[in-house]
Amino acid sequence: MTKFSAAFTILVLTFASAGAAQEGHKESKNTGTDSVRSIASQPAKDVGAVKQDIPPILLSASSNPYDRASTRTCNEIKRNIAELDDVLGPDFDVG
Repeated sequence: MTKFSAAFTILVLTFASAGAAQEGHKESKNTGTDSVRSIASQPAKDVGAVKQDIPPILLSASSNPYDRASTRTCNEIKRNIAELDDVLGPDFDVG
């Protein structure tokens, strides 16, 4: 086996095992037809051919990222982070 083949095999196995090692994530509520529709339309979303609605909290964060009006207390910061987490979904870490 050449060095390239060995390196490629290790790379493939590393990425394959990383997916299996990740903790479980929330189940999607899409089933059946919704799931098929989502899978079929994903490539168009990825390249920007299909426009998606941007959640208001992301529009607000991008229009004024340094706004401190709603971050005066720890509870406000926690609430804002929770709202962003709900919109953005779980983190995707590789490696």
